[in-house]
Amino acid sequence: MTRCSLPVCGTGTRTGLLPGDPDNSSILTATSEFGGIRLNWTMPNVNAFAVAHTRVFRGTTPDFEKAVQIAVVSGNEYFDADAANAIQRYYYWIQHVSINGTQLPPVGPASAIPKPEIDKVIEQLANRIEFGHLATQLRSRINLITDLEAGITQINNTIVRENSILTQELQALRDDLTNAVAYINTQTQIASTERQALAESVTTMVAALNDNLTAAIQEEARVRAEETGALFGEKFMKIDLAGNVSGYGLAAYVDPQGNATSDFQVRADTFSIAPPAVHSRTPPTGGFHGKVWMDTSTNPPTPKWYNSNTRQWQTTPVKGAVPFIVKTTAETTPDGYTIPPGVYIDSAYISRLNAQQIDTRGLTIRDAQGNVIFGAGVNLSVDRISGLGSLAKQNSVNASQVNGLGALATQNNVFIGSTVRFPDGTVMNTGDFINRLSKIGRNNISTFIESGAIGSAYIGYAAIGAAHIQDAAITNAKIANAAITTAKIQDLSVDRFKLANQAVSVIASAYGMNYCSTAITIPSGVTGNIVAIVTSDSTVARSSFDPIASALCIDIGGSQTCTIVPWHSRNDIYFVEGATHSTLRTQMTPGTYTVNASFKPRHNNYNAQVPLTLIVIATWK
Repeated sequence: MTRCSLPVCGTGTRTGLLPGDPDNSSILTATSEFGGIRLNWTMPNVNAFAVAHTRVFRGTTPDFEKAVQIAVVSGNEYFDADAANAIQRYYYWIQHVSINGTQLPPVGPASAIPKPEIDKVIEQLANRIEFGHLATQLRSRINLITDLEAGITQINNTIVRENSILTQELQALRDDLTNAVAYINTQTQIASTERQALAESVTTMVAALNDNLTAAIQEEARVRAEETGALFGEKFMKIDLAGNVSGYGLAAYVDPQGNATSDFQVRADTFSIAPPAVHSRTPPTGGFHGKVWMDTSTNPPTPKWYNSNTRQWQTTPVKGAVPFIVKTTAETTPDGYTIPPGVYIDSAYISRLNAQQIDTRGLTIRDAQGNVIFGAGVNLSVDRISGLGSLAKQNSVNASQVNGLGALATQNNVFIGSTVRFPDGTVMNTGDFINRLSKIGRNNISTFIESGAIGSAYIGYAAIGAAHIQDAAITNAKIANAAITTAKIQDLSVDRFKLANQAVSVIASAYGMNYCSTAITIPSGVTGNIVAIVTSDSTVARSSFDPIASALCIDIGGSQTCTIVPWHSRNDIYFVEGATHSTLRTQMTPGTYTVNASFKPRHNNYNAQVPLTLIVIATWK
């Protein structure tokens, strides 16, 4: 018999499912997530407890023969983070292995394409936006007219060509002493050919004292239709203050295949969204928190904000008056602290949140009535934990609050007096009691010692009803006639004893938790038999235990046999009863053989600790 390398092995040469094996009804799904692919599968409908583990395979084609194993999983979920290293479609299979060692057929494939990590997605979006047409237009400077003559200039031209009309209207004023200039220039163009139609308008306003002190605003709109079916439209406004360019723009595009895309960008240090303002002499009705009222009863009108907590209008902005703010650059406040770039939201209603890092400073948890249960600066109150008795809510407990305590338990200090009273009413001085401890006989003691540590004891004659000896060193023992029903010997060393006409050699037995091992030798010149017996004690698991069948196994020289040990449930408590497994190997040639015994629990999240006792006997003539 060849040695089995699986965690739990069966016996024999049978192929296919063994009694107690699970069926192959699992369903596998693969889901694309940021940073990898998540795999989920259902457990078998039949004998799910008999799944020892599940092997996960991955490939780049739907051919299982080309897939490789990437993981061994004890549950029914796996996240493949390595898939995010190369963005492509991956195919997955799972294969259940039973506690009998049976490898079920693979289930799959299920496929998905991973998403990069969120940091990489943000980087990719930023690269696409910043090098796109809209962003390029919004960050470019405004072209200025530099050859204006002194005085007033007025131009109103229209140029008509075969397929286009170009108009320009310019009004400019230039000071002949300081060269300060201000102008408004409006240009429009309409064009139509066999291949495309175009309409655009550009208005530029400029105020400049010199080449270094210029302020310009430009508003541009353009639409275009092409014979290929492509459509394009954009409108943007930008401000150029001595080379500091900001603005906003909207651009949309439809390709010849009908795929539409659009982009809206704001290029500014701060971008915010706030409610509209209402101008009136009296407060508007239907006020909501943060609503803005321009009180026109004063001159100039006074801005006021509605506070829903006080139900009053106030002249300072309420918290949440600007519910959404985006900072693209850092800002230092008059108080001296720095506001870093980021998105600032007063209230957010989010159905699903994917985040790599969450800083919850200031987190508050409320109940259905809005009362704070737990949060920054608020301790969790026992009044908000259901199911606690009155004793659990006390900061300190006095003996008077606990029922059923005897007089001794309620004392702060206990002293042994000068006398000892026995159950039969006999009174003895403590000194006499201690002196008699070394001379206990049948006449001066009527009880027993439940637990005692005795250095040396000499017993001439003892009648013992039941004895449990954990560690005994016996120099010479003579048992004339002994009938032993059950014996548990933790450490036994016997060189050789005879059974019938067989010379029997017993090597030291082994004991351990879940595993123990020993060795036995067949002497030269003989052929012998080896018998191994392992027993396990009962073990109880916690109530939340989800049991899967276990096995009690013996391995002699690389040949393993097992017995299935089922778990039982009673009153939500799982336990395995004591079990015994034995094996016999015959015609063993001379040599030393290693004998291992093991208890192999198979469970998703708990490994039971089971005491094992192994006894090995070798016989030969």
